Amino acid sequence: MALKLIKRMYYQGKVVAYLKKNNSILRYKLAMIEEKYLTTKYRVKPGYPFEDSELLNQKIDELEERVDNKACEILYFNPLAKITNMVMAEALKQEKVEESEIEEDENIIVYDFDKYIEDMKLRKAEEDAERGISRKLHPSCKDFISTRNALADYEYDNRTLLHLSDITPSFIGDFVDYLADERISNENHTYLTKGSLVNATINKRLDCLAALTRNFYKDLKATEIILEGKQDSEQADVIRLTKDELTSLASMDLNVESECRIRDYFVFLCLTGLRYSDFCLIDKSNFVPHQNGYILRLYTHKTIKRAEIPLTTKAIEIAHKYEFRFDYYTNQAFNRQLKDLLARYDLFGDEIIKYRQIKKGVEKVSMLRREKISAHTGRRTFISILVENGVNLPKIMAMTGHTKESTLKIYVDRFSPNLKDAIVPLEF
Repeated sequence: MALKLIKRMYYQGKVVAYLKKNNSILRYKLAMIEEKYLTTKYRVKPGYPFEDSELLNQKIDELEERVDNKACEILYFNPLAKITNMVMAEALKQEKVEESEIEEDENIIVYDFDKYIEDMKLRKAEEDAERGISRKLHPSCKDFISTRNALADYEYDNRTLLHLSDITPSFIGDFVDYLADERISNENHTYLTKGSLVNATINKRLDCLAALTRNFYKDLKATEIILEGKQDSEQADVIRLTKDELTSLASMDLNVESECRIRDYFVFLCLTGLRYSDFCLIDKSNFVPHQNGYILRLYTHKTIKRAEIPLTTKAIEIAHKYEFRFDYYTNQAFNRQLKDLLARYDLFGDEIIKYRQIKKGVEKVSMLRREKISAHTGRRTFISILVENGVNLPKIMAMTGHTKESTLKIYVDRFSPNLKDAIVPLEF
């Protein structure tokens, strides 16, 4: 069999039909199999323990040939066509060939998740284009990709292919345990996810799976089963700095320029509540003079919502110091240097308790508070201090770019002034 366009490759646990053309990449799954069972030409070795290798190779060859023929057909009619996994899947489906593995196995969850995510990417890209926003990936897609990858890891470890009919209370219980377990890659296999998820993140994965069953499959029963598997999230303390701690950190004498820079950037985040992705994008044009000071005005990267943040004297001082433009660090690099700085000066070394899901139970984990401090702690610090001082939620949302009051509920529950404090102005 001589292929015209397609090249066979191995990618993330799968033998795939690969094509790069017209600024698009096709990696269409031909078979899910460990690389150690494959020859150098990505054919299944004799003695494959889970299926007859000769029959499996025949199935892979036939599907690969169909993908190649379909790619040639698409490009014949439209030489500029972008052939993605979703485009190829839809094209093959329309053929209605009974021998197609995809036709035989309807409602394959990971396969359909790929289509769902591709469609979401296109919709979000169109929404961004209408707003004049340019970015590689809309933030709302990330949780769905992580959920899809966790399901693929589950399939690999359990030697199974998940279908919609597999969504049962028993499976959801197993999947929750799987999300909580740690996964360690080795030379024979690299996992797509690491596991060891806490309850709140496990619930996000279940929400994404429920979105697939509700919106793609229109299966309300499966959706209900998934949502019933959500875990109770023990509420640990919000990791933040108090106003006194922030004041003390901002006034520390530091002699090393790199330490001063990391400290100043973090203090600025605490005084503005910016997401780190927004902080990296601001420049002098975002600083607008206002009433003998400045307002920081921007459209937030995540929610595309206009935010206006009045700047304190200290925030303006930091902005002036760095000429209204902050050097770029990746989020990971910034967080690593911040943690190193806090450890070097033994700051915020009090113990805190975090909770994580372990085999349908909850494990308490003790750690130092500074180990959980990151760039995002600045945002939590900003919000909690405002709530403590009685600033109402609409005003906070106008500064932070939040779109739902419910997102701020944890801050209101923990940091709102006591009712008795609220009547102090009436005392005489």
